[in-house]
Amino acid sequence: MVFPAAEAAVTAAVERIAGEAGLRIEPGKLVLELRPPTNVDEGIALARLMADHELRTIVYVGDDRGDIPAMRLTISAGGHALLVDDGVESFQAWLSALARRLEEAHSPSHAR
Repeated sequence: MVFPAAEAAVTAAVERIAGEAGLRIEPGKLVLELRPPTNVDEGIALARLMADHELRTIVYVGDDRGDIPAMRLTISAGGHALLVDDGVESFQAWLSALARRLEEAHSPSHAR
């Protein structure tokens, strides 16, 4: 639920703080992130990690607009980008269920 008056007040305060501190505002999912005035985002950070650690398989999970650069990079590198739109707890439950299924599929009782 969004409350327009509260949203406007928070936005005004964040804009004031960002201006005073020399930061830029990055809108996200029900959040306004304050970031340094540099051209560094999740995509650039991921590219550095990939290069520094010679990563070959990438799976990136994100939940807001700030994750888009990293998701694009992940896909262009042949990886898998997942958008979580129903909360962290739901994603954790899904990931746990996936891990259980993978363990079951690779258990000796499933060997052919």
